[in-house]
Amino acid sequence: GGGGSSSSSSNSGYAAVFDANGGASFARSYELLAPQGRLVVYGMHTLLPTSESWLHANHCSLLCGLQALLYMGYNYYIASPSINPATMVTANKSVMGFNLSFLFEADVALFRRIALRMLAMLRDGTLRVPAVRTVPLANVRHAHTLIESGATVGKIVLVPAHTDAATRALLDEFGHKPQQ
Repeated sequence: GGGGSSSSSSNSGYAAVFDANGGASFARSYELLAPQGRLVVYGMHTLLPTSESWLHANHCSLLCGLQALLYMGYNYYIASPSINPATMVTANKSVMGFNLSFLFEADVALFRRIALRMLAMLRDGTLRVPAVRTVPLANVRHAHTLIESGATVGKIVLVPAHTDAATRALLDEFGHKPQQ
């Protein structure tokens, strides 16, 4: 799947599609756009090897590390679709991408403003999110298995055994909401 999408602007496609997977879903996500639609790519999950691959084997050697690098290189340089800018212009569609880690690393004040606004929207019901699944930090391997399965919806939060009261309150407030 291509990640989430906004409501359809008509039968001709969506005003916005948000794609966290990249690679494998990129072309389909672009096809789903209506004229003047925007594809927002904010991840490249499908470019990375999964636990069934070479990275998580206990006997992983230099050779399997090299295989993983070749896998990512192939996906990034060869298998990733590209879009001709002239096609985008004639279709009246746009593509943008970003990496939250790099964006907020450069501007901590921006991150704080956005985080506080999102918390207010969560509290007043303007913003609804899928239920968050919590996993004890001691079970991090299980959390990775869940993520890599592709069958999870929403986020998985690792919770340390000794969590402060403020974090526990946020988890209680937002982490265990039923999906709406």
